[in-house]
Amino acid sequence: MTTNCNFNCKYCYQSQAKEISVKPFKINSIKENTIDSIIKLIKENIKERKPKIFSVTFWGGEPLLEKEKIKNLSWEIKKICEKEKIEYDPFIITNGYLLDKKTIEEFKNSGINKLIITLDGTKEEHDRLRVLKNGKGTFEKIYENIKIAAKELFVKIRINVFPHNIKSIKMLIDKIAADKLKVEIDLRQGEMADNNKLKSFTIKEFAKMESELYNYIIEKLEYYNFNPFLKINQARCDAPSKNSLVIDADGKLYKCWGEIGGISKEIGELKENGQLELNYRKNIWLAIDPFDEECKNCKVLPYCMGGCILGKVLAEKYGVIEYGRERCLPIKYNLEEMVLLTEKTYRRRKNGIRK
Repeated sequence: MTTNCNFNCKYCYQSQAKEISVKPFKINSIKENTIDSIIKLIKENIKERKPKIFSVTFWGGEPLLEKEKIKNLSWEIKKICEKEKIEYDPFIITNGYLLDKKTIEEFKNSGINKLIITLDGTKEEHDRLRVLKNGKGTFEKIYENIKIAAKELFVKIRINVFPHNIKSIKMLIDKIAADKLKVEIDLRQGEMADNNKLKSFTIKEFAKMESELYNYIIEKLEYYNFNPFLKINQARCDAPSKNSLVIDADGKLYKCWGEIGGISKEIGELKENGQLELNYRKNIWLAIDPFDEECKNCKVLPYCMGGCILGKVLAEKYGVIEYGRERCLPIKYNLEEMVLLTEKTYRRRKNGIRK
């Protein structure tokens, strides 16, 4: 919806991408003619292909800077899906700062009932990483907005895990438990640019901490149903899927969200008539073999489907990051722990502690 943002996060990958970008980074917000083209594209493809489900992610920058456009676009997509009797599955990835009761109600009416919002611990540590452009902290406002939103919508709290914020993450879990918030929690390996003094975990180190933190979450939140194996994907992510597109605010097309910000090259452009004008770069994503020799001998294949495809493309095709940089998932190192945690929550449900 926009590449603009009201935050100045220390680890923002779009800011980091500028340093290795192959093209200049521009601040753009989606225009009405691009929205009209998106509606035409969706209407034609849904009518022709008749999928069982149509999934949309509203993203940025900070997408809620364009909340009216989100609402209007989602409403149009919802009408198209209802007419064709197709399930509409939209969600928004947002920092949550601009949420309010009116916005939440309007999103519900337009079909949006899922939010992903980041909190990186309690106030002290969160406000160390995620600040407004004027430098002021954001935790208290975001947390209050989550409390409001969680009563009406599905809310997933995304937490970036660093060596310095483990204690604060546990305190955040305690706070969620005390406030009886019904949310899902998504732990992510936090990554800092090389010139930042804050240390990041390696994937192996994060895997150990991930299982420890999910165990803490399960212990504190009795309702929590942990099962990372509930759905085995046929691809690592949307990027190598032929029916998936990332549409930038200026109408340029990509295969991976991680390319937004100038880090890579577009695979085409969305024209005003709703048609796609694609170039040869789309084949880089669709034809790439995700499995190297190490993958073929790995115990978690095919669960991970070769790890991060973007990392492979950037190293092998564009040469903007070093070849051989680990792109595996943490499950490679904590598979046994994750199976045991899944069994732990299954046993709890079976025994009727909380359903």
